[in-house]
Amino acid sequence: MGGYDSQVFKHILDDDVLQTYVKKVVIYTCETHCDLHPSISNTEYVDFRAIHFANLSSLTLGHFIFSHEWPFDWILSHWNTLQELHLDHCSIQYSAVFVIKNWLDEEGYPKDPMEHSKHDEIYANKQEAIQDGFGEALTFIQFRSRWYEVFPRFGEQLKHLRIFKFGSSKQWNHTTIPRAPNRNHYAPVWKRKSPVLWNDPDWLTRVEPYPDCREEDHAALKALLSKL
Repeated sequence: MGGYDSQVFKHILDDDVLQTYVKKVVIYTCETHCDLHPSISNTEYVDFRAIHFANLSSLTLGHFIFSHEWPFDWILSHWNTLQELHLDHCSIQYSAVFVIKNWLDEEGYPKDPMEHSKHDEIYANKQEAIQDGFGEALTFIQFRSRWYEVFPRFGEQLKHLRIFKFGSSKQWNHTTIPRAPNRNHYAPVWKRKSPVLWNDPDWLTRVEPYPDCREEDHAALKALLSKL
């Protein structure tokens, strides 16, 4: 199986035979910001929490961004069969910025993922933005998952894991725009194109800095690989 097509996964949700016999799943997305859940993206999605592959031995996810913990829980739910796990050009979302009041539901997902496109005006200056309610609606949120916390869970709970690959394959050198220079392991999501935000020091101070945990991530990854 390959590709990220909502209709395909809706079919899987209703097909017990596929969930029982599929052993290898390869899912690549073509969006810059995607996830196993809607996150703060505008991508159509299917909630994977209702899917379980009883005999899954190999899983590849490409170009995904994770924020909440449950996508990792979903991967770990295949602990008794999963032998190979490939995370190709995958990141953890560490922050999001958007300008829509009451946009998120109780789980922290957009009620209407496409609503942000209706609120993407380009303001000439800060005063114009404030008059339009930009500052009042401007919302910054943080996500606290880190790879150095995820890797140990893989090592401890995926009892049959023999192959684990993490990083970016060469295809991303030519087909995508980097999420951040040399910082593809974590990603922010901006639902705002207005230059007013980036030119104002008061608003910029609220932007979450890039996670400073490179050494911790590398140590956790090394420890995981040593177990395989």
